[in-house]
Amino acid sequence: MGLLLKPQSPASDLALWVDHSLLTALGVVCFSGIAALNYYPRWQRVLTLEAEGNRLLAARQLEAAKLQFEHAKEIEPADSRPHLRLSSIYSALGDTSKARREYEWAARLNHQHPDFAH
Repeated sequence: MGLLLKPQSPASDLALWVDHSLLTALGVVCFSGIAALNYYPRWQRVLTLEAEGNRLLAARQLEAAKLQFEHAKEIEPADSRPHLRLSSIYSALGDTSKARREYEWAARLNHQHPDFAH
């Protein structure tokens, strides 16, 4: 005995396409939400490291501040702020080649990721 299938009509093809499109859109939204939830703690950690680095920088504790910004840079490489702060720190420490390299990275990142520019 064969399986009988109802012939498809243009209206049912459209309904199937809409169902697929809706499912795809919902999948993207759900995936984006999950990604944002996973990203939030990382971003909070970077902000905490940057705040501590800025505090240490204001207290002229350059080596300690440098460690905070280096760690922030490792966690969020696309954020130009740690690179820019490191540029200032290396300049103050007399390491002009590292200062220049960090400044160039910050400028490049500001161009590539303007949402991280401040």
